[in-house]
Amino acid sequence: MTIEWSVPIRLDSIHKSGLVKSIEADESERKAIADRYDLYAVNTLCADIKVKPQSDQVTYCVSGVITADIIQRSVISGDKVPSKIDHPFEGWYQDQSKISSFSRAQKNKNADDETIIMDEEDAPEILKDGIIDIGDIVSEFLGLALDDYPRTNDEKEGAGDYIEIKPEDAKPNPFAKLADLKK
Repeated sequence: MTIEWSVPIRLDSIHKSGLVKSIEADESERKAIADRYDLYAVNTLCADIKVKPQSDQVTYCVSGVITADIIQRSVISGDKVPSKIDHPFEGWYQDQSKISSFSRAQKNKNADDETIIMDEEDAPEILKDGIIDIGDIVSEFLGLALDDYPRTNDEKEGAGDYIEIKPEDAKPNPFAKLADLKK
């Protein structure tokens, strides 16, 4: 998997009170993100981020606000649709090297009390190699903040989505005869 915007932070460099950081994507990173999401352009992209370790010293909460000036493609005409994004986000991540799976913990019942066991369906995203990549996290949350159905101001919502059929022009329901047989 290609990472369009990488801003790695070593987990061991994060103070227990957390880390606050502002990041901004450069031109090549914005172009790569635009290609990833099939956008005309990402003119600006920045984020104010807080990375806060939790009391278990394994889980990290990454939160902040993404601000971006982008140009999407209209779903109707393909024309350019400029958008401004100001999107708060929050995600949970865990350091894989400090987590023990339930099956591994069962095998090592005499392990120290610091072994953390989580239900697999509740597990946050896993971090590898003791690094959290806040640039990649912001890129992913930007994708979630995009308008799924961008339209220009001239294109009314629902335009081209539906065809109105008059009752006299409607075809008969092919299952109506089956309903009559059921009686």
